Amino acid sequence: MARVHTTSKTRHPDPLIDEVRANRRQLVEEFDNDLDRLVDHLRKVQADYENRSGQFANLPRHIPDEPFPP
Repeated sequence: MARVHTTSKTRHPDPLIDEVRANRRQLVEEFDNDLDRLVDHLRKVQADYENRSGQFANLPRHIPDEPFPP
């Protein structure tokens, strides 16, 4: 059975969705809509995280079993 998509002429405000869309627009504009540049950036962020370098230098490699002890 095919899905029927309906659209509403009135959009209910959703601050979380608005924030996600604004962040997406900002990120895309930062890389001039160049997907290759964006992917290169994300791969570097991933490598920095895996190596705990750059902005992730102070993150622990393992989280304790009980991060919030009683």
